[in-house]
Amino acid sequence: MGKGPNVSALDQAKHTLYVPNNGPGGSGGNTGSGGTTVSLINTSTCNAVRPSGCHSPSPTAAVGNTPFGVTIAAGTVYAWNSREGTVSLINAATCNAVKRASCHKAKPTVTTGAADGPGGSNPRTHTVYAVDTDDDTVSVLDSAACNAHHTAGCPQIAPTLATGEQPDMVLSDPATDTLYVANTIDNTVSVFNGAACDATHSSGCRRPAPGAAALSFSSPPTRQPAPSTVAASRSSRLT
Repeated sequence: MGKGPNVSALDQAKHTLYVPNNGPGGSGGNTGSGGTTVSLINTSTCNAVRPSGCHSPSPTAAVGNTPFGVTIAAGTVYAWNSREGTVSLINAATCNAVKRASCHKAKPTVTTGAADGPGGSNPRTHTVYAVDTDDDTVSVLDSAACNAHHTAGCPQIAPTLATGEQPDMVLSDPATDTLYVANTIDNTVSVFNGAACDATHSSGCRRPAPGAAALSFSSPPTRQPAPSTVAASRSSRLT
């Protein structure tokens, strides 16, 4: 395993656990920096019943600077590069624990907010989300149009939702199309209607910061009204 392993994701179809390595210092509850890889663990040969395939070091995939969290959707592993404010798109068909043809080739990237990741997804609306900790936003991508196989639908900059202060984790409930965002500094949870800002609806998405490259929307987006919030206890951190 690389240094600073963090928020991972399992691709059951490929029997691969993707573990981002954010770099030195990323252990003991601390966030590392400078890492540029995602480790690939073969879960069919490295598990509690069959540990014979657990090898160190594990094979890796090259991504951007300081990956923090990965999200799997549409045959793609979205690796959130927190130091760069980008997401690398890994093709799970050609980069997994068994097949690694594209693992160390250049990968498509999309600009997100600052200090992005970790993320989540809603498969019903083919939407991928990632918190942008330093921007107090959540970035939104269409996994059907912007993935490792098809990049034509990738925006120059991902549209965003405004959250509370220092969003830390995001969780989507597909059953109700509700997005929950835990805000570390505020000790709150922001609650969004996912239909207002998802893969196919931009009316509730916030524009990029002034001076940033323009996004292609079918109609000019407006900033969504402040989301509902739920107070969280100061004595615990929501994850």
